[in-house]
Amino acid sequence: TIARPRPCPMPGPLSWPGTALLFFPLVLTWVGDTAAYAGGTAIGGPKLAPTLSPKKTWAGAVAGFAGTLLTAAAYAAWVLAPAGYTVGIGPALAMGAVISVVGQVGDVSESVFKREVGVKDSSALIPGHGGVLDRFDSLYFVLPVTAGLFRIFGVA
Repeated sequence: TIARPRPCPMPGPLSWPGTALLFFPLVLTWVGDTAAYAGGTAIGGPKLAPTLSPKKTWAGAVAGFAGTLLTAAAYAAWVLAPAGYTVGIGPALAMGAVISVVGQVGDVSESVFKREVGVKDSSALIPGHGGVLDRFDSLYFVLPVTAGLFRIFGVA
């Protein structure tokens, strides 16, 4: 069950409820990416899509999924609720699951684009990170899907 937000408790032009909603997909995606990297590096194992993205493993995908689910539940309780959104554990976990899968699809898709044009990094602006696109690849997919999830679950 999701309730509409109460009036903003902070004075000034900043919309705390809006900011809390904006950061929901960002935080979930960043934590999911980090958990996937940590899990894949620590555990290793079979590759997720060896021809598309040779370094990604199933262990990393599962770790990213689990990290995103935990973050969704925590974010709903510790950030969205104080901002005035009462998001139940079920909707929070459902949104987290979808965001995790869509984010990982976005990550692999960007790897495909780079392979198609024969480059390892999309730029040298952020050395060691695969380029600028690697910082945003998941978000290109996650942000519009999250907007739809907010509508489906009555958040916005």
